Amino acid sequence: MANRTLSLDEAIKHFGKANSSLRTELTAAVRFSLQNGVKLAQLRSSGPYSTAMLRAADHPYAKRHGSPRIDPGVINQQSGVFRSSWQTDGPSRSDTPISGLIFNDSEVADYLQFGTRTMFARPIAENIEKDTDATVFSQSQDAADRIERTFG
Repeated sequence: MANRTLSLDEAIKHFGKANSSLRTELTAAVRFSLQNGVKLAQLRSSGPYSTAMLRAADHPYAKRHGSPRIDPGVINQQSGVFRSSWQTDGPSRSDTPISGLIFNDSEVADYLQFGTRTMFARPIAENIEKDTDATVFSQSQDAADRIERTFG
């Protein structure tokens, strides 16, 4: 393909299309990442231990033990309310950077995330963020590659 010189108006139009396409692609990448993040959050909220099992294990998340005795990043499914309360907000639809949010608005979410006087914090938000970071990066890189191939 031969190189050709674009006029200023042609260049503005060309880069405007590229910018619009990139924003569309990145919005789709964020949407995919949010959906995937909710699935991961639900998986991390489906631990195998019942209340009776935790009691029999002497409450392994109790601060009196000095540190959690089992992985605090996995939330054990009890009633299923916490697991089913994961939601998303976004992707954003403005000229600001494209972003989104995964959150849980169940009554126990803050107790789990920040802990209590007697229970260690359960780093569910941090783990979900770690889980989704790679997906966001990969999806964004794929989007940028598609734009590069299209607009060169």
